[in-house]
Amino acid sequence: MKRFYFLAILSICFFRFFSQSVLTNGLVYNYSVGDTIKYYTQYNAGPSVSYTMTFIQKVVKTDTLLYQIKEQYYQWPSCMTCSATTGVNTYSYQVTDLNANAAHFTLTNTVCTTQYDSSYTNGCGQTVNFRQNNWGPTCFEPDMYKSYLIEGVGLFYQYIYGQDPSHYTNTKTLTYYHKFGQTPCDGNGMPMGINSANILKYISVYPNPVTHQIIHINNDDKLKLLISISSIDGKVLYEATSDNELIEIHKEFDSGIYFIKLQNQLGESSIKKFVVE
Repeated sequence: MKRFYFLAILSICFFRFFSQSVLTNGLVYNYSVGDTIKYYTQYNAGPSVSYTMTFIQKVVKTDTLLYQIKEQYYQWPSCMTCSATTGVNTYSYQVTDLNANAAHFTLTNTVCTTQYDSSYTNGCGQTVNFRQNNWGPTCFEPDMYKSYLIEGVGLFYQYIYGQDPSHYTNTKTLTYYHKFGQTPCDGNGMPMGINSANILKYISVYPNPVTHQIIHINNDDKLKLLISISSIDGKVLYEATSDNELIEIHKEFDSGIYFIKLQNQLGESSIKKFVVE
């Protein structure tokens, strides 16, 4: 009988542990200067917007962290003849009460659904609190929600809400994070090796197609790059070297297809195609 009560108490403790977030604000939002987080958001069927957040300053106070963040964004064109939207913002962000549980999704529709929590460690060694709701077979298109609270990164989620015809979707998808002093990781939480595909993977070239004779290259890690642009027949039309975080190429090209080659100091390269209208 004593063994039964012991197992019952252990089961209750186990359930309580996995039924609530185990991450505090300190574990989730204790960033360092130089940390980089990349993600994209999408609302309904509209164009997605990609964000690159870089922490450029940190002030530590009593139980409070104050950050300065540089955020670059890129919104894909909403139509074939539309232009992309880009920009850079700098703003402050404050975290207080580092002992409190980090913000997480709370289920409100309990008529058709039940909340389910689980925790696991991803490939980068961070704790992930995964939350979703399960629904019963008697409900027609109930609210659906999935969220991931990642240690050292924050809250990322996939959210789908509503019934037809008023269907509403909202997604926020993590694609890359780099904790200062640690191996960079992709959105799946797997450490990235140092190879050609990964070193140049997160260098973006935009807009595409080119409409204003200006090509932008996001070089967030400030790699020293040899840049060359060739026509479809292999003729080199432009060459330059730069280690700027944002590289701008001002040059007029005739309408057509071109290839831009990016090469770092290790000789590793990546070739991307772009179109000039």
